[in-house]
Amino acid sequence: MLRTRYFLFAVLFLALLMPSSALARGKCVEGTCDEGMGKMILQNGIVYHGNFKNKKFHGNGTLEYPDGAKYNGDFANGEFHGFGKMTYKDGSEYEGEWRMRKRHGQGKMKYKDGSEYDGTFEYGRRQGYGTMTWKNGKTYSGQFRGGQPVAQKKSR
Repeated sequence: MLRTRYFLFAVLFLALLMPSSALARGKCVEGTCDEGMGKMILQNGIVYHGNFKNKKFHGNGTLEYPDGAKYNGDFANGEFHGFGKMTYKDGSEYEGEWRMRKRHGQGKMKYKDGSEYDGTFEYGRRQGYGTMTWKNGKTYSGQFRGGQPVAQKKSR
């Protein structure tokens, strides 16, 4: 019962924060926000400026969040999809491929602590081949699984 409440709360919270135009309710302040270029201010304070198709974010556009985060890139059917750059409120940045609102494909993540990852992402996590460079200068190039470097077997 308690888990169900937490799950429902999490879903509601994410639905309110996510930019999906399927969930977006806002005021069109430029264009028609149906087809072509437009600008919409969502109820949660997020501002979208870009292309619309069937009343959804589609094509190239920019989302500006009230906390200072910003996404500039491709959208498909209301979701981050294609190539784009996200600057998070903590100053970290991701530039690369997106699929269904998640980092997915080739990309580069610069973390707020100065470390960087350049490689493959799968559903938001480091997955596949990549290079991680930590702020102390140490690097790892190789396979990642579940966001973590895969320990390599030592040969004798």
